[in-house]
Amino acid sequence: FGLPLATLHYALMYNRRKDDSPPSNFLYILMFILATPVQYVVALPFARKAYKHLTRTGSSGMDLLISLGTFSSYSYSVIAMLYNVFQPSHNLWGLAVLQPTFETSSMLLIFVTGGKW
Repeated sequence: FGLPLATLHYALMYNRRKDDSPPSNFLYILMFILATPVQYVVALPFARKAYKHLTRTGSSGMDLLISLGTFSSYSYSVIAMLYNVFQPSHNLWGLAVLQPTFETSSMLLIFVTGGKW
């Protein structure tokens, strides 16, 4: 799921250089669908280890850093996706289109998991 997600994200970045119009909502939702299993399946062992380590020793470790970093990146991406999907077409407040970064949390989890093997 992570590699197609990264490929889709970088393809969107390349296409945005040619045309300043934002990608369609379908692509944001597709990125969300691809990133969600990675976030909840691959990140779950890190979150469990971080919780156990934090409750037993009272200190944080690398698992907590990975859990917080990937969860915050994923949360921002969900908020950005919802904003872009539900914003009015004429953009009343003059705010820019937010860019979801679903590939960041997914690729970080894949790299760290691959590095542990």
